[in-house]
Amino acid sequence: MAIDLSRFSGAFFEESFEHLASMERLLVDLDMERPDPESLNAIFRAAHSVKGGAGIFGFQSLAELTHVLESLLDRMRKGEICPSKRMVDLVLSTCDVMRTHVSKLQAGGTPDTEAAARAKRLLEVFAENPEAGGADGRSSDTKRYRVRIGLDPVSFPDESSVDRLVEDISGAGRITVISKGVGTGGNSSLTFDIETSVELDEFRDSLEFLVSAEAIEIERSPGAPNQDVPLQTGQATAESEGLAQPDGSTQSEEPKPAEATNELYGFFEPLPSAPKVEPASAAPAGAETARAADQRASSDRRSGADRRSGAERRAEAETVGAGVLDGSSIRINVEKVDQLVNLVGELVIAQSMVSQAARDVTNGEDARLLNGLGQLERNTRDLQEAVMAIRMLPIGFVFNRFPRLVRDLAERFGKRVRLEMSGEETELDKGLIERIADPLTHLVRNALDHGIELPQDRMNKGRPAEGVLTLSAAHQAGAIIITVTDDGAGIDRDKIISKGRVLGFPVTEEMSDQELFQFIFAPGFTTAMTVTDVSGRGVGMDVVKRNVSALGGRIEIESTPERGTSIRVKLPLTLAIIDGMSVRVREQIYIVPLAQIAESLQPSEDQLKTVNGRLVVDVRDEYLPVISLANFLGIHGDRGDEAQSVLVVLETERGRAAVRVDELVGQQQVVLKSLEANYRKVHGISGATIMGDGRVAFILDVSAIVGAADATRSQKVEPVA
Repeated sequence: MAIDLSRFSGAFFEESFEHLASMERLLVDLDMERPDPESLNAIFRAAHSVKGGAGIFGFQSLAELTHVLESLLDRMRKGEICPSKRMVDLVLSTCDVMRTHVSKLQAGGTPDTEAAARAKRLLEVFAENPEAGGADGRSSDTKRYRVRIGLDPVSFPDESSVDRLVEDISGAGRITVISKGVGTGGNSSLTFDIETSVELDEFRDSLEFLVSAEAIEIERSPGAPNQDVPLQTGQATAESEGLAQPDGSTQSEEPKPAEATNELYGFFEPLPSAPKVEPASAAPAGAETARAADQRASSDRRSGADRRSGAERRAEAETVGAGVLDGSSIRINVEKVDQLVNLVGELVIAQSMVSQAARDVTNGEDARLLNGLGQLERNTRDLQEAVMAIRMLPIGFVFNRFPRLVRDLAERFGKRVRLEMSGEETELDKGLIERIADPLTHLVRNALDHGIELPQDRMNKGRPAEGVLTLSAAHQAGAIIITVTDDGAGIDRDKIISKGRVLGFPVTEEMSDQELFQFIFAPGFTTAMTVTDVSGRGVGMDVVKRNVSALGGRIEIESTPERGTSIRVKLPLTLAIIDGMSVRVREQIYIVPLAQIAESLQPSEDQLKTVNGRLVVDVRDEYLPVISLANFLGIHGDRGDEAQSVLVVLETERGRAAVRVDELVGQQQVVLKSLEANYRKVHGISGATIMGDGRVAFILDVSAIVGAADATRSQKVEPVA
């Protein structure tokens, strides 16, 4: 009877991503001088599992690529090949190809079989002669291009402007100028050779940010040792990938390497019990120096977390990347979890409504009913916390991508960086984890590019050549604090002030560091001297702030010259249920997120003052703008006794402001409902919830309210009588 394998393909895709992540993590952690045999076995097993699954489901090109990779890893764990930086680079790039391949298959698209075939060929070339060539099977990782640029006389009127262009481009590699000419007849040009680690398309993209694309001509320099390894004719077939049919019709025949001893791609090959890894001294003499350099470079870049024992690394890899379900865990579709969270949210609302109705009917006199409702409330809260915990994931799921990123960028920039991570077990809502990954990536890239200096520059300042980048996470007062810290040059106040004035920002020498550093998040703001494919165009940090603000978070920056910079991101633990303060304005009830309330007070007449037609309140010698929530929301009705009104001090990344409300009703937990999804976006409102009496209460957008306080500086506000 034919079996429909498509029912199980989802598990294969998820497990493949886990195996690839495990391989990448173990490869980055690998000690070249003393590789841990069990780590080598774990890397092999991960590749072996992906290959077996790909063969079962009929993903032929993926199975063929992974089989060649597995054979190479098998030789490494048996000690036939000593691990080296070049080999790790090759395997990591192969993992990238495999991840893209699996992503295409998961989305139902057609994977790039040519890329898989090329990666397979590069592995075969390396396997034939591991001591020759770079990580990709070429004779060197360095690429050499001959570049000709036609210069616009308007943009490049003199030789100094051309020199500045050369300086900008030199950020990508070592430049040798062949010729340059500046004239008014439209014949200005620049020709140079460049040695770089950047791929051709990537290098061209970088140039197009500096000059017109039509003016650029690039070719590989004659005799450059980076020509592509030619693929054999017919090697990259355009076969369609699909699930295997019972008759095996999707399988294609191709000669297998000598290591392939059965049709199941070695699925039942026994693992060696005690793999032997030859020490570096056993390698051929001609490769000894190069391998030693590779091993030292890899050792220098190991993170603080990499200093764990081999057993600890293996335990983590088995936990996160095993992909095997045992009796203690099950794999559940996230949509089912979301449905459960929504149902529990409705239960919380229903319980609150029942409790409110019971108190109204009995006037609080039926003790048995009230005791039962109290027990129901406690059980409901316990159930709610248990269900919310299902959606909580360790922040390590985000942190685990950064060892590879730091390693690759440090090599590209020619820097030595040690990554240290702590608090990876700190839990955060799954929805927040997915949305915080990109902002954190921007912060890490900026720290590597702008913060940590080149090794020689650091040594000239009497500091270690190796910089330290620290990622940490911790719970604090119902929120999570994620910190990105570098021990680099710090933020230059003078540069920010100078660039801010050029861009027309209202910067002054008297501003505090916190006020001045906020301009870093302005669109288009950058202090980079050169534009690279990583940074320098003034985009990225503004996206970071916008994304963090959208999550209800805030960003703080601390920096000390020559000691480094620390950026703190504060986020709520979840977006589904929040702690809020109910406030009354006329006859309406609104919810203010508790995390953004600094304090509340009933001001005296002496504390309220009018400055330039604007009402402010003196809170311990700090003058805060006062905005009426009724006026902001356009609520009409009897104002009551304004002298008895309450000011709620709100705090956001945009600053602080005091909001006038009629009364503080009380603190409660509320289930957040999207107003935009059910109605439309309303300025000043971030969502809604259902109260115990069945009424809908709106949740205030604190950032919008504080922003309005700044935007209405010229508005004349009635002083309190």
